[in-house]
Amino acid sequence: MLKGAGATGLAALIGSCVDTSNVPESGPREIREGEFDIPDWAEAPTGDVSLRWVDSGDAKALYWNAMLEAYSEKFPRISVDYQGTNWNSIQEGITLGLRGGTAPDVFQLPGNITPAAAVAQGWLQPFDDVMPDFAALKERLPAGILADGVTNFDGKTYSLPIYQPAFARLLFINRTLAAESDIDVEQEWTLDSLGEAVRAVTTTGADEYYGILDHLGQPNGMNDACALLAQLSGMHGGVGNDIFASFNWTTGEFNYTDPTWIDVIDWYLGLVRDGCFLPGSISFDAPTARERFPQGQAVFFMQGPWNINLWRADYPDLDLGVAMLPMLDTASPGVITKEPGGGVNYGIAATSEHADVAGNILNFLFSDAGQAQWYAYCGSSDPAHFPPEEAADLDPVHAEVYEFMERYHRIGPSPVVRNQDVVKAVEVVVQPQPNLHDVCAALFTGEATDVRSEMQALQDRANRSLDEAVATARSEGANVSRDDFVFSDWVPSEPYSSLYE
Repeated sequence: MLKGAGATGLAALIGSCVDTSNVPESGPREIREGEFDIPDWAEAPTGDVSLRWVDSGDAKALYWNAMLEAYSEKFPRISVDYQGTNWNSIQEGITLGLRGGTAPDVFQLPGNITPAAAVAQGWLQPFDDVMPDFAALKERLPAGILADGVTNFDGKTYSLPIYQPAFARLLFINRTLAAESDIDVEQEWTLDSLGEAVRAVTTTGADEYYGILDHLGQPNGMNDACALLAQLSGMHGGVGNDIFASFNWTTGEFNYTDPTWIDVIDWYLGLVRDGCFLPGSISFDAPTARERFPQGQAVFFMQGPWNINLWRADYPDLDLGVAMLPMLDTASPGVITKEPGGGVNYGIAATSEHADVAGNILNFLFSDAGQAQWYAYCGSSDPAHFPPEEAADLDPVHAEVYEFMERYHRIGPSPVVRNQDVVKAVEVVVQPQPNLHDVCAALFTGEATDVRSEMQALQDRANRSLDEAVATARSEGANVSRDDFVFSDWVPSEPYSSLYE
């Protein structure tokens, strides 16, 4: 049954790809002060140059559309075909392009291809060779943004995170609709209080609008949101489709059967059973769900801060509430474990003939001027590595999200960084199928009903997959074992930054 759900889910993913390249090129004027001052470049090409540049769009497309227009005005012989698409299209299109030798010059690495695998296949070229003063930038970036075995290989960087890890989910509230049910939108939300509010507004909406919506049409809907709620409620470490991001590092055991995780899934499914979700949530991808929310089809929505500026531009009359995600007890919150590697990793194709132009463009992004403009366009959506000092004055909402990140984000352990041979297991692991997304989709639709048995079965599949990968890597000479996944000195409330220094 679950295997069938996985196949159906894949078909839905392929069929639901939405191009978001037509996002607006401008947003609120008050955070657009200043213009792009592109520096001179003595080594600029003298002939015509055209680059293809692809990433997942959303808020960062606002920056790139404006910046690349200014760049072409500065260097008229250089044109950049920028396409902001979505994660589903990235995974399908970039994967095919890499394998067929037709990848764009600059692209966002798809989630199904690790930087280690891309480097091993010879698909990437290092940023060290094409970005001026890259050694100085490496020293400047925060701990964990670049890491051996994650972004760096053989002393060079092949995968470049263009921003800090974003807060993957916030609680968005349609304040106008919430007021119809007398909901206090200024509270610190617990799972209980949010559950009560979602049920109340669903009743008030009477099928005209619903309490909440999600986007299970791509593999980070229900499971991603629940993973963050569980961590904030006390689960140590992450849980996700990638088994290498699903550990309690204090024990080296997978989190799929963690009691807090099970409780959060039960809480979520209670809302499903009570008819609180907007119909269609099982098939929506993230851009589709993003459009349904400001249209007044649901009152609550757990998605990322990249929506804020887009809604401001397209739905200026939306009375938007932004709050921290709910947790079991706001008096003793947990923290969210960040993986090393930052947010949205870019690669430069080994086949690119104009990597120096890409390097020059990225060099401006990481300059003080580039970072100030990045913050102005993206805010906390795709958090700048070096936000300007006046960031809080530029936009108080985004400044508050930065405070959320400071309070609740912690860099966690990484077995790959501690022992490079773990990469050999990463390269050969077969991710368990059905994966977490497939299981969650089956639970959402009622095709599966027993949360504990399904999660135990997933935990068993993950253990088998990891054990087999470790055994395969060892047979090929790698010094790796399950002990590499245990960090007995990890204190989840503290950043494990010493590993990245």
